[in-house]
Amino acid sequence: MTFFHSFKIRLSINSYTSRYMSTCLGLFVNCGQLRQREFTTAVIAFMVKAYEPLWRGIICPTAMSLESMLENINYTLFSLINATPASPSWLISLAIFIAKDLISIVPLMAVALWLWGPCAQVSEQRKLVIKIALALAFSMTLSWLVGHLYPHDRPFVEGVGYNFLHHAPDDSFPSDHGTVIFTFALAFLFWHRLWSGVILMLTAIAIAWSRIYLGVHWPLDMLGGLLTGMIGCLVAQMLWQRVGHVIYLRLQQLYRLCFSVPIRKGWVRD
Repeated sequence: MTFFHSFKIRLSINSYTSRYMSTCLGLFVNCGQLRQREFTTAVIAFMVKAYEPLWRGIICPTAMSLESMLENINYTLFSLINATPASPSWLISLAIFIAKDLISIVPLMAVALWLWGPCAQVSEQRKLVIKIALALAFSMTLSWLVGHLYPHDRPFVEGVGYNFLHHAPDDSFPSDHGTVIFTFALAFLFWHRLWSGVILMLTAIAIAWSRIYLGVHWPLDMLGGLLTGMIGCLVAQMLWQRVGHVIYLRLQQLYRLCFSVPIRKGWVRD
């Protein structure tokens, strides 16, 4: 807060305090005629009204300064991570592979966990897959809503930095890739094993880095994907505690009906 801004606030406090001093005196003179609850309500209403310039002068500029601070952090981190024409071509090619293709591990691992694995662990693996599906469904829905309610342009749309990956100029925040891979990694971290969650979290960080490096996302887009994934996992856990067992039994019956031949031949687990 600048000195000039704080000086204006002090002037506003003094002028409004003087204006409402008579109200305050009258309030305390007549307090004997009021019940305790009425008196407390009147005092609170007076304080809110008398010091309205103070909280309006602090909250509004603080919100604006917070938004400006986040944008400055966004631009600064992006400028540090974003590739340039002088960047090594092999590193740009590696980043393109990570940004476009590494996300494929999500459906591949989900299918593998459902169809194969040790007999004693298949049931738990399938429950994990269902939890992941619930978490992804909610987190992607939330990501879509946030992106449409609070649209934010991608860096190349604003003409910032360098772009090395073709992408539609749609909403940037939060990142869909970030939402999917962070939700997936957090699901393993919460519901599987620590080592698998750590490996997938490192993979998620690599995907986040690559999409910033190539100029299609801001750093805070990836942070938004991480937070959205956390919320998705939380909602999935609450849903699982309520209806998880029923969902598992229904999907197990459907699976046995659709994959009866591969199950009978021993190609996949029952």
